[in-house]
Amino acid sequence: MNVKGVYNLLAAVVPAMKERGSGAILNMASVASTVGLADRFAYSTTKGAVLSAAQSFPDA
Repeated sequence: MNVKGVYNLLAAVVPAMKERGSGAILNMASVASTVGLADRFAYSTTKGAVLSAAQSFPDA
């Protein structure tokens, strides 16, 4: 859900934001996005993907 939800949101709103020439998206992650937690592998992985998506999308 973390990654798919962020992707679906970006795919839905970015075209309209580009058309308007402005907009903002706030993604929430956690320290687990940069420091993997051994007992929370899936959580850390999806939060890392959310962080990477946020960093990749500004010029998309």
